[in-house]
Amino acid sequence: MPESPSLLFKPQAVPQVSLDKLPSVARSGNTVAHRTQVSLRPEDLFHWLLSVSWMRLLCMCVAIYLLLNALFAALLWIEGRSNPDTVVNAETFFEYFAFSVQTFSTVGYGHMYPHSDYANSLMAVYIFVNMLITSMLTGLIFGRFSRPNPRIVFSKVAVISMHNGARSFIFRLANGRSHNRLFDLSVRISLMREEVSDEGVYTRSYYDLRLLRDSIPVCPLMFIAVHDLDDQTSPMYGCTEENIHQYLRGIVVTVDACEYLASFCV
Repeated sequence: MPESPSLLFKPQAVPQVSLDKLPSVARSGNTVAHRTQVSLRPEDLFHWLLSVSWMRLLCMCVAIYLLLNALFAALLWIEGRSNPDTVVNAETFFEYFAFSVQTFSTVGYGHMYPHSDYANSLMAVYIFVNMLITSMLTGLIFGRFSRPNPRIVFSKVAVISMHNGARSFIFRLANGRSHNRLFDLSVRISLMREEVSDEGVYTRSYYDLRLLRDSIPVCPLMFIAVHDLDDQTSPMYGCTEENIHQYLRGIVVTVDACEYLASFCV
């Protein structure tokens, strides 16, 4: 008597699929698919600045700070060569640069100050530009610090094994912060498949994979996601060791929860 398919299907780690063949989503939430012919629009600048690394943002801020002060110092220095009273007690370019920095930071030691009409007019423009840049940088830094940044860690591999007598797709996730708790955690899994319609149109379809339990009220440690493969309503019903690759072309996992300390939903 031949063995049943459930016994032939041994517990195994889900095979990994090469990312160069599978446009998918990384654990950080960023897509690994490459976009072409997509240019950065001015209205997207703020969102782009929120996504760059802290080191890159810091280098950009330092570069803007130095270039802006150097620009206004050069304008004052050029005028000062023909009019020594442009800025009192400023002669060299470095002194004009120091005066520009003092004006930018609103320190104002009192040793150097604008004297001519040209210098006062230029400083009025400079102070206006300074207020704009300072307010934009303040909003940008606040936006980066206040942005929800959960630390959800996943198991290195997902497995297909027996669970309560049924073949199941299983993986684990946990809260990566030991000093914080997650409340109202819910998990949703979707199966991504590349299909061709009857008209020959290439499409990417998503099918929900129902979990035995998709939410818990509190997650202090770990959550185990289990999907029953023997459920006839499952998009993966009937998969075997031979055809498991065509079912696991892509798995999308979304997690919703509320953080206790920060009091925001992630």
